[in-house]
Amino acid sequence: MTEHTHSSHHHHRRKVSPKTHNWIVAILTVIALFNITWLGLRALVAHRMKTQYIETTGVVVDEIWEKPDNQTGSEQHYPVVEFITQEGKSVVFKAKVGSPQPKYAPGETVVILYNKERPYIALLDITQN
Repeated sequence: MTEHTHSSHHHHRRKVSPKTHNWIVAILTVIALFNITWLGLRALVAHRMKTQYIETTGVVVDEIWEKPDNQTGSEQHYPVVEFITQEGKSVVFKAKVGSPQPKYAPGETVVILYNKERPYIALLDITQN
């Protein structure tokens, strides 16, 4: 009988209390979930770009020089690109990003990405041009 009480008494000497342990687990779980969510979101955005946007080539048909909105800076050069969608429709768009010097000459072929559902939403693929 006395031995039994002694062993149960010994059993209570733990270094980490259950409360602290649960707290640590909770924090680690939150961190893990946050990382998984972040990676998942990044993958989803990349996947949506791949599925919603189609990569194709376009031809620079014109160039526009204009001053950026509400800015007193120098004029910017914007290439105007024409491309054909998968459905065979011709779309012409002005690049959203300009440059101080002409980067593209009319007649030049460039890589573009366009939105499958809304082909008029297109952009130059700056990673490949």
